Amino acid sequence: MKNKTYSAAVIGCGRIGLQFSLDCKKLYTSSHAEAYSKNKKIEKLFFCDKDQNKLDSANRTFKPFLCSTNVDDIFKNNKLDIVSISTPPNERVELVKTCIKNNVKAIFIEKPIASSIPAAQEIIDICRKNNCLLAVNHFRRWDSFHKKLIEAISTVGKIQSVNINYCRGIYNTGMHLFDLIRMLFGEVDSVYSLSSINDFDNGSGGAPEPTIRAYLKLKNGLPCYLNSVNGDNYRIFELDVIGSKGRVSLNNYNYFKLYKSSESKYNSEFLELDTDFYEKVTNQLYDYFDNAVNNIINSIERKEKIKCTGEDGIKSLIIARALQQSLLEEREIKIENDQ
Repeated sequence: MKNKTYSAAVIGCGRIGLQFSLDCKKLYTSSHAEAYSKNKKIEKLFFCDKDQNKLDSANRTFKPFLCSTNVDDIFKNNKLDIVSISTPPNERVELVKTCIKNNVKAIFIEKPIASSIPAAQEIIDICRKNNCLLAVNHFRRWDSFHKKLIEAISTVGKIQSVNINYCRGIYNTGMHLFDLIRMLFGEVDSVYSLSSINDFDNGSGGAPEPTIRAYLKLKNGLPCYLNSVNGDNYRIFELDVIGSKGRVSLNNYNYFKLYKSSESKYNSEFLELDTDFYEKVTNQLYDYFDNAVNNIINSIERKEKIKCTGEDGIKSLIIARALQQSLLEEREIKIENDQ
């Protein structure tokens, strides 16, 4: 299998599919297209989008084997091994069926996995039934920086609370947020929504997507507080973990600080968090996209476990739906009983 190569396709050449890689400030792998183009095991690259201008960008930047506005064209007379689906969520079930019909080995799908919980479950079931690998792009699962974050949190003792500031919608930023909570702390037991703001237009033509302030209780009893911040002012994604022996504060995904409790400099009665001495870990790798594609290829070749599965994707979607239901009904929603 050492010299095996693959063909990959990106269906949907918008921001995460391709356009992020055209931003001169992004000095790391920033899109599905770029991740495939950099991987030595990807021999042929295909693109599909309804917008010809986006395909022109793909042609200029990545020199693909084929571009088309018609999804059937990229499968015709071509064997595609891995397909990224980064179209609007309501289009994804049919695209997954097309991939299955054409014997695709692995699908790398954007978040949210689908536009509804039944549609997400259908995607999962179709892929499982046809032995097609399914990965969902909650990118922190593949990011080396977040492995260091997990290690830091393990040093702060018993966690007392988790506080989060976020913006830009429960289906946009929220999908990543809910998956991060599950990855770091375990499953969510119930949610209680307090208020919401609208700072993200998802482009669907309907109502803006809410960013919800809420209280989440985890199955292990840990309290988690979500604070919604208006992303029209500036973008924010902050995590503050308070433990019995220290504290970890994450700033976006650029760096985190690890504080340790120590003797107070000002009072002999208590300990305090030492602000003069802390470890600051900066994210200098941004290697999640490259690692994700390698994970998918390794899963094809030697059954390596996919690090973010369809089941992970649907659980984030369930939490978002529960938050909306809680906001509407003004009551606590228990995840396992009400979904």
